[in-house]
Order: sequence, then structure tokens, then C-alpha cells
Amino acid sequence: DEGRLDQDFWATHAEDESPSQICQRRVAILDIDYDCGNGTASIFYSDPTVLIISIHCDPTIEYPWNSGYKDQTGSGEGIGKTVHIPLPAGTAWKEYKVALSTAMEAVVDFEIRPGLLYQWALTLTPEMQSL
Repeated sequence: DEGRLDQDFWATHAEDESPSQICQRRVAILDIDYDCGNGTASIFYSDPTVLIISIHCDPTIEYPWNSGYKDQTGSGEGIGKTVHIPLPAGTAWKEYKVALSTAMEAVVDFEIRPGLLYQWALTLTPEMQSL
């Protein structure tokens, strides 16, 4: 039973690690939907323990127009921990695979391998699927 396996996994890790060890884990969040993950990025913009990667439509042509640019990489101790990969509308799978590969390289290069990789993907409407 898959649910039981998940419970066993978390129970085992909870027994092996103290709360402080769990809290010290690094987290990578991969946001792969149409628009920039600006809300998530803003929450962790200066946090060096959370890597935010967002693959999204180019903000010069699509909302939100004030965030999601490549040069927005974090602040303070979090500089370099926000990675925006904007793509032009109509991006084909071949180019999207390159962006996804770039995103995964950023996860691998994260100073200490993350204890958790969280992926967020929004189901796109037919009108948005050309990205």
C-alpha cells in the first residue's frame, strides 16, 4: 500500500532525526507553470536554505510584469538562491527540456543537497499550452 510506505518512510526519518536536524535541511522548490512563482520567491528571497526555481512565461510579455526576470536572484544571504527561467510564448518541448535541465542542474549544484525537492505544476488551460 503506497500510503503505508509513505507513513513508514516519514516515521523512520522522524525517529532518526531530531527536530533541529529536520529544520536544518535545505529545500528546493521547482515551480513549472505558466506564470512566475513570485509569491513563493518573495517569501524565501533572502533565505539561503531554500532554492527557488521557476520556469515560466517571459514577464516582459505576460503577467506578472514586475517579477520573474533572470536578474532577480535573491537578496542578502539568499543571493543566488532564486533562479528564474523565463521562456517566450510558444516554446517547444526541445527548448523546454533545456530549461528543465538547467533547473535540475541548479538543484544538483545547491551547496548542500536538498532534503526535499518540492515541485509545483499548474495544469494549463488549452490557451496556455503553447508555452
